[in-house]
Amino acid sequence: MSLSHAALCDRFRATLLGGAIGDALGFPYEGAAPATLARLPHIADDFALRSRCGLSKGRFSDDTQMMLAVVESILIAAKVDGRTVAACLAKLWAEGQIILADPVCNEAVGRLLKGVPWMSSGMESGYATNSAAVRAAPLGLFHFDNIAKLPRDAENQAVVTHKDARSIAGSMAMAAAIAHSLSDPMPPDTFCLRVAAVVRARDPELASHIERLPQLLAYEPSDAARVISNAGLSPLLPKSCLGISNFVYPSVLMALYACLRARGDFRACMDVVLRAGGDTDSVACMAGAILGAQHGCGALPPRLLKGVFDRQRIVALADALFALKQRSLPKEVIIATASSRHAGGRR
Repeated sequence: MSLSHAALCDRFRATLLGGAIGDALGFPYEGAAPATLARLPHIADDFALRSRCGLSKGRFSDDTQMMLAVVESILIAAKVDGRTVAACLAKLWAEGQIILADPVCNEAVGRLLKGVPWMSSGMESGYATNSAAVRAAPLGLFHFDNIAKLPRDAENQAVVTHKDARSIAGSMAMAAAIAHSLSDPMPPDTFCLRVAAVVRARDPELASHIERLPQLLAYEPSDAARVISNAGLSPLLPKSCLGISNFVYPSVLMALYACLRARGDFRACMDVVLRAGGDTDSVACMAGAILGAQHGCGALPPRLLKGVFDRQRIVALADALFALKQRSLPKEVIIATASSRHAGGRR
């Protein structure tokens, strides 16, 4: 691992902050069609003056709330534990904190609150929405040095709300994208191959879509979005003109595509995601987290960084997760990151 101690901590912060900023940018536009969003100038420059549900500027949705709940669960259990994930998610609903949650999560957490065990609470196959993927970023941070642990733990956190294999695979893909983003920079085709490798055993179709993503980089974003919006759907179904749905395939693919297309430019990444329309908050949350993991807090626009809701708490959670991870790292990895830090100080 070539990142210094300070740089790695910065990437942990940027992952959670980037996800929250993306969510807050996309939340006011959720459900809008691409044709409507095309008329809005500078859509990714600042948060909309009014969010939804009477919430203030810079507020994020259930996507970031659940992502942070997963962080809290890891801090409590010192591992990825399905029972603790379920308890932290249920707390959001029990205390009335959750904001406009996915109906699948509403149903699943409702079962938890009625006493259904976490292994049985998730919605059955056929409900392949993206919430389990959106909240999976912390798993990639926690297992960046041991990719082999991602599939099991991504499934454990996903099944609390989603039992569909496609949603579980989406959780694996998002966690893998974050983990590989903390590695040395790699070309898009290599990055996609590595993410797909984590997913393949669970969902070969999603893995194939991820592998082919670099081919879409030659397309204009609006054209690529139209292709991505129909990923995983039957060719007999009508083509979507309403943007990226909350079906896990197109939302995960769009987040990955936008990051690959933007090459580290956060506003450009968000512009691609937001103008694609549809489930803008979820897709922007995933894209923001990936880009943050790849490039650190320096890539996050200062205005957005300053204006996002609950920034200090997000930083504190990221730092606590990083501290926990440092305690669990193998001795040789800790020595390597410490050596890199001291070398950087001499320069």
